[in-house]
Amino acid sequence: MQAARSDLPSSWHLPDSWLPSQSWDLPVDRILAWDLLDYLDVPQMLQLAERLAAHAAPHCRMHALVHYAAPGMPAQPGTWRFDRDGALHSSMIAAEQVPAPRHSPKALEKMLPQFRVERTVLLNNGMQEFMFALRS
Repeated sequence: MQAARSDLPSSWHLPDSWLPSQSWDLPVDRILAWDLLDYLDVPQMLQLAERLAAHAAPHCRMHALVHYAAPGMPAQPGTWRFDRDGALHSSMIAAEQVPAPRHSPKALEKMLPQFRVERTVLLNNGMQEFMFALRS
């Protein structure tokens, strides 16, 4: 198991329920959307972007993964979690496949108007990795 990095605050990887309630008043500088965007429709994405932007620090970045190269994706989003040591665990629980929306960078910018695509990379597993920046 990988040890937690010593240069990060000790609570960076804990689920929200483990964090003090005062932390909800602090702006966030990183958002990990994982593959969630593939499972939202346009109104849901617009609402999500509005809510995230309201809590984001000016230098905030959002990371997301989109099923892009393959025509299908799991019917349900995967689960992603950090353990107490900071190691990331993921699993895809749905064997059933559904059509992947295969969002383009321009389409995502329209659905997430408070954010702009800063960087994108097509990964070996066929997923497109996005880094979004908060628009100023």
